[in-house]
Amino acid sequence: MATPCRLVTQDEVSQVTGRTAAAGVRLATWPPLCQFVLQPGGTLVYVGDNPQATGRQEFDQLRNSGQATEPVTGLGDRAYWVPELTTLHVMIGTAHLKVVFAGPGVPAAGAARSAAEKLAAPAISRLGQQGA
Repeated sequence: MATPCRLVTQDEVSQVTGRTAAAGVRLATWPPLCQFVLQPGGTLVYVGDNPQATGRQEFDQLRNSGQATEPVTGLGDRAYWVPELTTLHVMIGTAHLKVVFAGPGVPAAGAARSAAEKLAAPAISRLGQQGA
């Protein structure tokens, strides 16, 4: 599987968040995530995708987990935001994309959602170019 760090660049994360982002590091998770650390403060931004059949299952399962979700329009085929987890989930074809803010200094929910949506845009484009 291709590295999730192909989805967004360090510069894109810095521009969208208004903070300096360290280079993305691929984490050995499933599905794989790319972690960016923002300075100051050490806020974490994770971006990842699951293009396998389990991607759609994961998207639906997380949407129905009991956490409050907000529908998001204009991104991918379907999308939702989980305010409590500051996480954006997007379906693009068969791929499940997620953008997560975590750790200290996470932006307020509205700012985090806006930043996540802005980061999802180039990731969606890159996934589309790869035939996801």
